[in-house]
Amino acid sequence: MSERASTDDIVDRPVFAAEIRPHRSLGPKGFAIVIGSFAALNALISLPFFLMGAWPIVGFLGLDVLALWLAFRFSFAQARACEQVVLTYVELLVRKISPRARPANGASTRSGSGSRPSATRISA
Repeated sequence: MSERASTDDIVDRPVFAAEIRPHRSLGPKGFAIVIGSFAALNALISLPFFLMGAWPIVGFLGLDVLALWLAFRFSFAQARACEQVVLTYVELLVRKISPRARPANGASTRSGSGSRPSATRISA
């Protein structure tokens, strides 16, 4: 009986496992520099308009900064998505994990497919 259990452990043990994440070249420090520079440039551009009495332009230029911040926030949220590839002697499993996955309930936001390694062809 213990021989059977040890054989099952060997068969189910991953031969290869990898987690594939999208590459994002802008880190938190670079993000702060980009947003800060963009906000400072918009403030510099809006100052003459404010002094001339066209104060609504300041708000519209502020909306530009808000739109850029929201776009980066969405991009960083999408970067949390990943794919897991696990190869065992019995199965090749590819799991796509949603960016909304939480550690507590991650099973509900995962999708994946599996196949037998002997019947799988991978071409690059």
